[in-house]
Amino acid sequence: MMRRPGPPAGQRTPASRQEAAPTPPLLALIALPALMVALLAVEPSYADSQTHEAELDRAIGSIVKSFQTGKSDAIASLVPAECKAFIYLGALGDGGYYSRDQVYFMLNKVFSQNDTVDFRIRRQRTDDGGSAKRSDPPAFVIYIATWKWHRHDGVDAESQIHFRLSLKKGSWALAEIREAQ
Repeated sequence: MMRRPGPPAGQRTPASRQEAAPTPPLLALIALPALMVALLAVEPSYADSQTHEAELDRAIGSIVKSFQTGKSDAIASLVPAECKAFIYLGALGDGGYYSRDQVYFMLNKVFSQNDTVDFRIRRQRTDDGGSAKRSDPPAFVIYIATWKWHRHDGVDAESQIHFRLSLKKGSWALAEIREAQ
């Protein structure tokens, strides 16, 4: 039988006791890296969902700002340069797909003929695009707004407008503005 080097049998030193059973602080140091890895694996999806929600809030804020101030630059900025948005508003006639610049000029025309009296917006629908993860951002969201305005010819009116935003390259983009019939 081979003996391990160390104190004679039956005599233990404080150092050999520490080898026998790790102390709680030592266990904590051993477990800490595993815990950090687990937390880091979860944290990015939570951070991403917070980022997407903050971006969505910013986008909705741009829509509200445009209708409240009567300036179309904030809402037009939500249409990516390489994309088009579907616009159908009764005041503009037939609907169609329009570029960022066209959206700017079309809404400028609407805002120059009308003064907003009230504009309220709320989230209507979210589609997760079939994502299995709860932390994944939705593929698109739909907001419904009630817009009350005063036309410069003296007529007051109200309509419901649907705004569809989709996630493009990590930012929310305006995909559609449609007046409810």
